[in-house]
Amino acid sequence: MKIYTESGKASLDYGFEQLKQKEIYAMADLDHKASNAILEKIGMRKLNVFEFDQVPHNFYEIKWLNWRNQHIKD
Repeated sequence: MKIYTESGKASLDYGFEQLKQKEIYAMADLDHKASNAILEKIGMRKLNVFEFDQVPHNFYEIKWLNWRNQHIKD
């Protein structure tokens, strides 16, 4: 799972550093434990659960300030 975690971190870095986004959102199938674990590991916060194509999904966000503070710790 390390490659997926690193890819997720790189995506956040690109979104915040290059695209200058203020927040980034993601979703993962509720039952896909690995995807949910990676999103949480890279610092995303679960907001709620919603249905997409009649399948429950978790909805995540990370704000720039939280991402920056996480980078300071690393």
